[in-house]
Amino acid sequence: MSHFCCKTIVAIAFLSLISCEGSVTEENRVANEITIEEYLESNKIDFVKYDGVYASILSKGFGYFPAPGDSVAFWYVGRTLKNEVFDTNIIEVAQEIGIEPSSREFNPVKIVVESDNLIEGLSRGIKLCREGQWTSIHFPSTLGYGDIHTGPVEPWTPLVFDVFIIYVKNDKIAQEQNNINNFVAGMQGFTPDTTGIWYKFTSEGTGVVSPMPNDTIYGWYNITTFDYETILEVETENREIVMDNQLIEGLLLGFMKLNPGDAMQMVIPSPLAFGYNQTSELEPYTPLFCEIRLDSIK
Repeated sequence: MSHFCCKTIVAIAFLSLISCEGSVTEENRVANEITIEEYLESNKIDFVKYDGVYASILSKGFGYFPAPGDSVAFWYVGRTLKNEVFDTNIIEVAQEIGIEPSSREFNPVKIVVESDNLIEGLSRGIKLCREGQWTSIHFPSTLGYGDIHTGPVEPWTPLVFDVFIIYVKNDKIAQEQNNINNFVAGMQGFTPDTTGIWYKFTSEGTGVVSPMPNDTIYGWYNITTFDYETILEVETENREIVMDNQLIEGLLLGFMKLNPGDAMQMVIPSPLAFGYNQTSELEPYTPLFCEIRLDSIK
């Protein structure tokens, strides 16, 4: 066991897959996916599935999602669906499962997304994780160790990796952060919060209750670029707004800071807006300026 860690996240499974009959591989993939989905549903775990990988949030973060070519560092814990830990780069977890601290170095894994040598399921799953967030990545054995008996992991075993993204870096992220710092430096009274939003109250009401996700509220908002080009706007006063995922995440977080009668200005970083996705109006990694007001909660 002491020499098992570290090597188990690299792409050893490929040699297994090319040696398997296609039908056997496919049968195990389907069986594993059924097992994973039953596990997630029976434990009432919300998840998303993309590219054959399942992701669920353990502890929410608000930072950047990794994109191809980004530099990423992360902590991880590898386990089975029975919660048997078989690998980690976290020394405290390693000691709990009997790995001698002197047997290896316990440092963050550093990769370039899509240019790494991770096992396929972990490589795909990294793109579903988020900076500052613990995410569980579930994937079938066909994206893991396949028919290879790897340490304590039996052949054809579906895997789970709990991943914490320490940082996501690229030149455009650095430029965005510089643009945000310059923008708020030219304004007065803005305060950052732990989500990455900068905000300033422009008026205070008399209400004492803030809205929550899925509430229906009445209010107004206007979202622009830093050049004050309007991107999204509620054009009428006291408009009905549903606090659901149809709104960008930064706007939801902003309204949750308000009591009825409050108004606020915000700077929303791109991971809480449109991220690295390009739209007809916005380039990737575009931060936004937003003005909002909460009139009442339904």
